[in-house]
Amino acid sequence: MRKHPTEAEAILWGCLRAKRLGPKFRRQYPMLGYIVDFYSIDLGLIVEVDGPSWHDPSKDAIRDEAFAKQGIRTLRFRNDQVITNLPFVRQRILDEIYDIIRLRQKD
Repeated sequence: MRKHPTEAEAILWGCLRAKRLGPKFRRQYPMLGYIVDFYSIDLGLIVEVDGPSWHDPSKDAIRDEAFAKQGIRTLRFRNDQVITNLPFVRQRILDEIYDIIRLRQKD
């Protein structure tokens, strides 16, 4: 998948790579027996891009719950959201980043 990302993954990687939104993200990162699309180790934040043939809400919920038990947040976007409304996706990721940072500063 790293060598042949979907169009949406390639677009989103262009926004996340090289700390363009602040924190460092890794792509196609192995975690808990899964491969996540994008992951910030520093923030404990996963960003997933789901295509219509890949998306299974029941499996996604089990997977997201396993990550949540480890204190890891997951954001999910559909391919079409990334392709047609990238500003929204970027802002949603930034909002999550700021929320995580704000919560950490309170501790």
